[in-house]
Amino acid sequence: MTQSVINAYAEDAHFLIQSFEAISADDVLSHIVDFIPKTTGKIIEIGAGTGRDAAWLASKGWGVLAVEPVSEFRQAGQSLHPSPLIEWCNDSLPFLSRILQRNEQYELALLVSVWQHVPKEAKLTSLTNLHSILQKEGRLILSVRNGPGSITRKCYPTSAKETVDIAQLCGFQLLSSQRVPSVQIGNQQAQVTWTWLVFTAV
Repeated sequence: MTQSVINAYAEDAHFLIQSFEAISADDVLSHIVDFIPKTTGKIIEIGAGTGRDAAWLASKGWGVLAVEPVSEFRQAGQSLHPSPLIEWCNDSLPFLSRILQRNEQYELALLVSVWQHVPKEAKLTSLTNLHSILQKEGRLILSVRNGPGSITRKCYPTSAKETVDIAQLCGFQLLSSQRVPSVQIGNQQAQVTWTWLVFTAV
């Protein structure tokens, strides 16, 4: 994620924190919940925002590394969703430099409404690094935005097909692809949909 996008999120943080928290994790993750492993372990969420989804995962018994480059969101998350099962980290795609230094392996990597902020030339590096932090047969779940993006927060053109093609080059195998309506009213009015992709690391 570019610094300009991070700065733009920070500028809109007050409004966005309320917006993020107004949506339930149950609704956001309803289409992919069956792909979350039943046995608990370690999950990394890239672009964790206010910790809404991290808190939902922690409530199921998962240990979550919530990775979020916007300090305003990290502070809100620590306040709104305090949990001994959630650890916060300042990092971002494509390099995940702090995460790679930890030399840890995860059973699941989750990216919700993040992929559109990764430039095309950085997607290969992003997926290569994501593969490197997953256990063998670990899962990657990410949402691909279909439709117009924010005017103030740069979104880069992408597609589910392009993402699948790059992911396969990086050692991922596609398990599921589902195109679904957005749960946000503003996105619905703009005819934005999301394609949820689920991969396994082979």
